[in-house]
Amino acid sequence: MLTESYSNFGLGVEHGTAIYERVAHLWPVIISATADPTVAGYWHGVHAGRRAGQGAMVRHLRDIGSLRASLDTEKATDLVFLLAGHDPYRTLVLDGGWTVPEYKAWLFATGRRLKP
Repeated sequence: MLTESYSNFGLGVEHGTAIYERVAHLWPVIISATADPTVAGYWHGVHAGRRAGQGAMVRHLRDIGSLRASLDTEKATDLVFLLAGHDPYRTLVLDGGWTVPEYKAWLFATGRRLKP
């Protein structure tokens, strides 16, 4: 049985990946559309919202003692934002041919390194 911290991170992996599966093919179009200020503002909001959500998860992990003591909350949020981001999913799954379960396993295993 997973501990609370692992299950919280696992839920983040599951839900984040489900979103990426639905929208990953749209990212090139969205990125090219960011030349328009309205689209750029929207995309900035998407990134800010994702980072805020991931930051809340990291703070929760810290609060329950499941974040490595040598890793401050901001740096941990930076790492989660990078690792659980659009580009790694796209690079590994769409471009690299990884299966979604392989990607989830990699992300979960990598994220566990944030823990003591």
